[in-house]
Amino acid sequence: MTERLHGLLSGSSAHIWTNCTGSVFLIKDLPPEPPSKHADKGTKAHAAVEIMLEDFLQHQLNGSDPDIRAHLLIDDDEVLELASRAKELAWESVFKKHVTGKAYGQEDRFVIDEKLGMYGHVDLWVLEHDDKAKRVAKICDFKFGAVHVPAKKNAQLAFYAYALREEVRAAGKDI
Repeated sequence: MTERLHGLLSGSSAHIWTNCTGSVFLIKDLPPEPPSKHADKGTKAHAAVEIMLEDFLQHQLNGSDPDIRAHLLIDDDEVLELASRAKELAWESVFKKHVTGKAYGQEDRFVIDEKLGMYGHVDLWVLEHDDKAKRVAKICDFKFGAVHVPAKKNAQLAFYAYALREEVRAAGKDI
């Protein structure tokens, strides 16, 4: 997983700029904060879950080895355990243990407005049809840090849901 630039009005900072719009102008010219040990671990865990989930989904489709690449690239047992659990949760709860009939992606760049810097990278998104044949979206943002992040009323998830819906609408569909 490569380091990515964040938009000025990114999904990951939506909880700040939706509550204090003036903060955008106050912080835009400040140098980036140095990463903490928690941020470093989260970055490693995101990279590990990206690799593990990608390889696991390929295993479901074609029988390839689902574990070898992550264990070769990530030398941190705790991070591998966190990523493995995230992969299992995604498989069981998001994919409902099958990939057929779904569109999905990882680490895709979702853009609301490029000029305003309104973009971010989604850890995992899935489009599928529910039991009433309605198209539904699922968005996952993996968290591995030391700070509790609520799932309900989450500005980052709302940002990504809006961006995904606009992408689907641009293709002439809806969710």
